This record gives sequence, C-alpha cells and structure tokens, in this order.
Amino acid sequence: MTRVFLQMLSGPLIWISHFSLIYGAVGFGGTLGFSETSVRLFCWIATFVAGLTIIVLLWAGRGKASSLIVMGRALAQLSLVAILFQALVLWIVPL
Repeated sequence: MTRVFLQMLSGPLIWISHFSLIYGAVGFGGTLGFSETSVRLFCWIATFVAGLTIIVLLWAGRGKASSLIVMGRALAQLSLVAILFQALVLWIVPL
C-alpha cells in the first residue's frame, strides 16, 4: 500500500521539489554570488528535468486501471501544468 501511495503522490512531490529548488535558487543565488545568467540556467535545467520526470512517470503508468493509479496520473498531470506555469514565470519575469 505504501508503494501505491508514493506512486500516487510522486507527481506532486516532484512539483514541490521543483518549486522549492527554483525559488531557493532565485532567492539565495544572488546572495551567494551567482550571476543572473547562471541562476536562470539552473532554473531552466531544473524545470526541464522535473517536466521530463513527470512525463516519464505518466508514460510508465499508462494502461493501469486502479483507482489510486488513475488519481495519481491526474495529480501528475496537474503537477506538470504547475511546472509549465513556473517555466512561464521564468520566461516572463526578470530575476
């Protein structure tokens, strides 16, 4: 049951990790002496990795019909949308 529960929450856990990483890097990057370009590059790489990880999770979980797995896929899809919105913010807002 724990494995199914972690599978169900894997999408939101990836999104929370991505969210914390992005805003931590933006918040502390300048104070630690990193340039705006390196912080932005790190954020884009983290966004690419998080999005790709969720896409792989969605692809790997296809065809399974358990109600918890279906709910987990829906949560992963919502998490992917949230990650893409964060990418939009990275693209629009200057650091």
